[in-house]
Amino acid sequence: PKSVPRLFLPKQDVRFRDQEVDYNLLDPERQRMVIRKFVPDDREGWKKLQFEVYKRSEAEVYLIKDIVRCVNHWCTAMDPQKMLKADPREEVLFKRIRKVEVKAAARKEVAMETVVEKER
Repeated sequence: PKSVPRLFLPKQDVRFRDQEVDYNLLDPERQRMVIRKFVPDDREGWKKLQFEVYKRSEAEVYLIKDIVRCVNHWCTAMDPQKMLKADPREEVLFKRIRKVEVKAAARKEVAMETVVEKER
């Protein structure tokens, strides 16, 4: 007879090592892997739980989210007086944005061609 494999269940009060770290300080790769929810708890009032995410979106989705995060950081944290006239970091952002735009346009074109072919 086949035996049922053992299932590892962590203790009820288990906390992941990075659960206490502010979500914005997590590495973008790690941010993709976790989701946090607040649930009521008898002892602590509200308890922050961290869950692993096993469903993944396409790479472009995460690339766009990363670019948005970088642009937001650039707009809020950077001091205009300390920026260079032609800041190379700004150029890198523009190149990344343009690259994503080109990929999205090509993908849209392929999708439109597929729709036209199906209609024939």
